[in-house]
Amino acid sequence: MPMAPTLLYTGTANLPDYNWQSVEVFYDDEDGDNIADYVYIKTFRSVHGDYVFATSGAHQISSNDYGVTVEGVYVDGELTTVTTTPEIAHELIANQGKLYFATWTADDSDDANYGKLHDITLVNEARDNDIQILFGGIANYLEDTSNLRLVGNTLYVDGRLSYNVTNANEVIFQNNTYEMTLADVVKAIQEGADYGIWVVGNRYNNTTTVYVGTKLEETNTISVNRAADVAAEDVSIVGPTSMTNDWTVTINDKNDDGQLDLVVDMNAVSQYAYFTVEELVNGHKTLLDTYEQSDGAATLNDVAEGDVCHHCVHRVRWHRLHCCSVARCR
Repeated sequence: MPMAPTLLYTGTANLPDYNWQSVEVFYDDEDGDNIADYVYIKTFRSVHGDYVFATSGAHQISSNDYGVTVEGVYVDGELTTVTTTPEIAHELIANQGKLYFATWTADDSDDANYGKLHDITLVNEARDNDIQILFGGIANYLEDTSNLRLVGNTLYVDGRLSYNVTNANEVIFQNNTYEMTLADVVKAIQEGADYGIWVVGNRYNNTTTVYVGTKLEETNTISVNRAADVAAEDVSIVGPTSMTNDWTVTINDKNDDGQLDLVVDMNAVSQYAYFTVEELVNGHKTLLDTYEQSDGAATLNDVAEGDVCHHCVHRVRWHRLHCCSVARCR
């Protein structure tokens, strides 16, 4: 198979092309004087990529004081390596096949952290772009794929929305031994398979990338209950309504003020799920603890009048963001 031509530049005239980019650099010190005699730039990419997507091969390859380097990650449809924090590296590797908004350190090229991935946010139904009419660039997570069809080069989502995928880059995460195409994925979905699909672009011949990976879960709510040793008549608990995500807890006897315990549990099935508990005092939040799904429930001890605690499903792992405020007593 003929290879694509490789562009080769010599001298320094093309160095401005690499400004504000991340480069892979090799050098050779032929005379051993600790000064490079030859410098080679193999590839370069923008550090301003909008999206990151970890493949099934994503894994950590190095770690130092600067950060953790992970390979097997796509940035805007291009397979590459990224350097990030240990927490984000863990997040990407534990959630392979999910698309994230990416934020990079890119304000100052002299910054030691320049080009480092320092924040990610899951592209879910609450944060995507469903109605792409005259503009593109914001990913759309296809929550409902029941009517998905691929006819020629057009991906039909439903009767209102379709994408021209003629020139789209297909990034498909899967653990099979063969390479799937978008047509394979659509056929599999029609036959009952579950895949998550994100489309970046718009319907006017500008679809740039179609990501296929792990379908996002929808079970991510929080429940609040009285502890086992608290009598039912001692506390009243009202859950969220269509207007708010707040739980309101009323202590019925003032003598129990500061004496009763509540239990907060997350109704989720994923082994990667976790939630945080924060205390809100005079407008300032303080993180009390982080609970993994395997830890079960969090117990709020000695609730008192006026106490407010926020229980938030972690924002980057879930289909929707649910932050439930718990007014412990009123």
